[in-house]
Amino acid sequence: MKVTRSQNSLFFDFLIAFVSAIAIICLLSRADTALAQAVPNTTGAPNCPDINGGALDAVATGAGPFVNNNAFLQAGETVNFTTAIVAIAGGGAPTGRIDVTAAPAGVATGTILPAGTPPQAVSYTATVTGLYTFQYQTGTITGDDVRYTARCSIRSRDSVESFILNRLDRLITEEPDRNRYIRRLTGSTWGLAGGQAPLAFNATGNSSAGTNQFNFATSLQAIANAEATRAKQQLAALGYAKGGYDPSGESIRQGLDVWVEGHYTSYDDDSGTINRDGDVGIVYVGADKLITTNTLVGLMIQYDWADEESAQNTDVDGNGWMFGPYMSTRLGKSLFFDLRAAWGESDNDSNSNGVTGSFDTERWLVRGNLTGNWQRGNWRFTPSVGITYAEEDIDSFTDSNGTFNASNTVELGRLTFGPEISQRIVLANGTVVEPHASLTGLWDFERPDSLTFGGAVVGDDEFRMQTEVGLIVNRPDDVNFRATLGYDGLFSDDLDAWTARAWVNIPLGRRQ
Repeated sequence: MKVTRSQNSLFFDFLIAFVSAIAIICLLSRADTALAQAVPNTTGAPNCPDINGGALDAVATGAGPFVNNNAFLQAGETVNFTTAIVAIAGGGAPTGRIDVTAAPAGVATGTILPAGTPPQAVSYTATVTGLYTFQYQTGTITGDDVRYTARCSIRSRDSVESFILNRLDRLITEEPDRNRYIRRLTGSTWGLAGGQAPLAFNATGNSSAGTNQFNFATSLQAIANAEATRAKQQLAALGYAKGGYDPSGESIRQGLDVWVEGHYTSYDDDSGTINRDGDVGIVYVGADKLITTNTLVGLMIQYDWADEESAQNTDVDGNGWMFGPYMSTRLGKSLFFDLRAAWGESDNDSNSNGVTGSFDTERWLVRGNLTGNWQRGNWRFTPSVGITYAEEDIDSFTDSNGTFNASNTVELGRLTFGPEISQRIVLANGTVVEPHASLTGLWDFERPDSLTFGGAVVGDDEFRMQTEVGLIVNRPDDVNFRATLGYDGLFSDDLDAWTARAWVNIPLGRRQ
């Protein structure tokens, strides 16, 4: 192929275009996130999660002194009080009473539970965020004791915004396999996962502290060509050009390919001392075509489902879809670029300690990645940089408690960057072993500044790093194995996770 411009010139031209695209994306995003943030609790008074831990529970005795409890409540949070008789001194059953004696400016004070005989129950919903004082009064006879119990319903907005942010994070993290695009490009000498020959079906799984994953992928081309190209690709262990497979065959030049890929992740998030756990599943279906020997274009649709629960008795779940184009191009011998854009909607339901609601969202994302691949002898150096911007608009809704939740927007923009280094070692029996190590930086240049859950700030890390070491083993019989150990949480205040992963690839129609 005749080259009219140097690879370095092409690289710097494209780098300028890529940085310009990043700037345009950032400018298109709103300068100030539209997410209606809760007010962090800086008073030291118990918040909603603390109340659920018994912070406002007390026993009040007749003839006083009265019990006064402070609580920091977000607008829309509801405290449910109940009373029960503990002891009777005589002269009839004791009575219980609850007053609001102090509240934020503009909020009326007074009796919310009139004097009466327990058991009693009353709910109080904060209309303004701030500090409230609840006073417990029990009869007038010494020895009459009444137990007061309080439980709080996290406002629907908090659980909804937490769910949306975590779902967006997983949609960004669980993108479809980008190396598949590279493998489709004529002349590509890198991109085979672990260097193995193409597989008719591929499944992987991993488990970490707080995260479990399962992925699968296949395509018409993979099924049709797994055996036909095996002999040529066996020597392309780890994707090296030297001694690698001949990519000029008709199977690699195939015009149209239809593929499917699935991801499943469960997670456990303890940031802000608020335990939340959930799961996200995504199925991708796509079709793409080589329009030139170095450029691939396609369309992709995804269906996803997610659920998140918390220790505060909240549960949010939803189903959604996204659709859009993608492309991948080989810019030079060792330089690849891919781009994806998508738009979609979702239907969701929330339950916060019995307060229910349903809401819809619209969402979109755009993602670009630049990947290099350089070899020197048996060493491979693969740096990459990528940027993703995603936005989800939450429609307004009124929950079953009558609280109106205004429309909000959750935005998440992320820059990822870092290298991977590996060494290829060929054993006497033909087995190829490749130890590798990587370091990845993740910087969220756009995210909610102070997302709170019941008054506790959660998920406020803007930058963190991941590191990983691993080993790939490719046997002559085309059975491939990969194992990695990674740490996620460098420079993070909340996240501290070790991840162990293992892949076993057994091609269909194996060569005898």
